[in-house]
Amino acid sequence: MRNGDNSLERIYVREEFRRDGLAANFLADENLMLLAAKSIPGSRINIGYPAICGCEYEYCKKILSRVEESPTEYCVVGHARSDHFDSMASVIRPHNFNVSANFWIPISDYFLQRTVNDKAENVLMGLKDVIKKWQDRSDKPFDVAFADCTSPEPKISERIYQWSEVCLEKGVRNIIICDTRGIGTEEIISDIFGRITPLSEFIEYHPHDDNGLALDNIERAIGHGITIIGTAFFGSGERLTMVDPRNL
Repeated sequence: MRNGDNSLERIYVREEFRRDGLAANFLADENLMLLAAKSIPGSRINIGYPAICGCEYEYCKKILSRVEESPTEYCVVGHARSDHFDSMASVIRPHNFNVSANFWIPISDYFLQRTVNDKAENVLMGLKDVIKKWQDRSDKPFDVAFADCTSPEPKISERIYQWSEVCLEKGVRNIIICDTRGIGTEEIISDIFGRITPLSEFIEYHPHDDNGLALDNIERAIGHGITIIGTAFFGSGERLTMVDPRNL
């Protein structure tokens, strides 16, 4: 991407085609993941949910056994649960190259009600305990994804900033801002990233394109200093609404 002063800014991706394209998981083997890694050096690839089932656990292990020398980072994904943390930590523990973990939590009132049926303040308190549970299991980097950040609710951008500060203070490496339903408008996206600009070096953006605005919203996020964008090859992620990295 070319800045206003004609310099070039490097944009990286967190590639989700295996993590979010769940229907194709077992077609994406270690050889395909190595090819993907060589296509997007320096970026991150979410390789799967090892706690979903024994077969997925073994696939994640096979991928990591094959890709040690590739120029990218491999990331396992899970829910904020002890059993998921056990599986994630077990899979990445033997490896000294670039590996990490990430898990997601709901942040909008809408998603909080639909997923955990609890209040935001209680979930934030629980999040602090969740972070400690991961740190008790692994010293590998870990990131937290906030689900449904673009829900049209008053003051949600303030909550995103507050929760991000708490996570970063507790040792989280990066915060992933998710437009989970692909409903982010120019106003909502500008409000979120305008508020969170002071933390931009620790922020990623995970857009969906349900409303056809993902590429415009990516530009807005990059304009606020975001340099890591969630993508999926061939748009193959969840609901087939993610941006192909080649379109960036």
